Formats: sequence, C-alpha cells, structure tokens
Amino acid sequence: MFHHRWFYKRFHKQHHAFKTSIALNTEYAHPIEHLVSNVITTFGGPLILGSHVLVFWSYLVFRLWETFDAHSGYTLPVLSPFSVVPWWTGPRMHDFHHSHNIGAYGTMTCFWDWVCGTDKGYRDYVKKRKPH
Repeated sequence: MFHHRWFYKRFHKQHHAFKTSIALNTEYAHPIEHLVSNVITTFGGPLILGSHVLVFWSYLVFRLWETFDAHSGYTLPVLSPFSVVPWWTGPRMHDFHHSHNIGAYGTMTCFWDWVCGTDKGYRDYVKKRKPH
C-alpha cells in the first residue's frame, strides 16, 4: 500500500531515504506509516486473537528479528533462522528494492511478488549479474 504513488510521496519516501539496507532503517518511517505498518500490523493480530503474553513476546521477537534481518544488508544463512523457509529471499532482494526502488517488496512475502510480477526487475538484475 505504501508503495502506491499517492502514499509513497506522502508517507513511505522517508523510509527510502537510505539507498542501502541498514537494520535501524526499518524503523525510520513517517509517523503514519509507523502506526499502520509497524504498530497495527505487528500488535493487531496478537491483540485481536487474545494471545498469551509469552506467545505475544515470542512473536514480537520473531517479527523484529525478521525485519532487521531483511534490512541488515548481509546474507548470512547460517545465522538466520529464516533461511530454512523455502520462499525466503533474504536481504539481497530487499537491498535491490531499496537501491532500485522498484518491486521486490517482501522477503517473507516474495510469493506475492512472484504472483503479481513485481519481482521481474529483481530476477532480471540477478540474471545480468550471474557469470556466463
């Protein structure tokens, strides 16, 4: 939603001030975007479902770890628990997203990038970089 032209220039552009991924940049967002993307989506589900406090804290650690991992700028499969997920693309795809500012929106949701075709720029980029 925040990559739609109207929302991007008003809210999300601040997050893209960094052209390379830095873990702390995950939280660098316009207050409205922070409220919607970070607070409501992170806290909403566990609160609506009435999750136990230990489940909630475990989920919060998982969620923050995943977003910092995606914005870390480093692909360290051995140190990332997310690398066991078959569709995980890791920081490389998200680095492309920040450096080129097109498509490749998610690391854990890259399935939707594939379905919607928003990963085409990233796939072309990877093909060009591969040695022949």
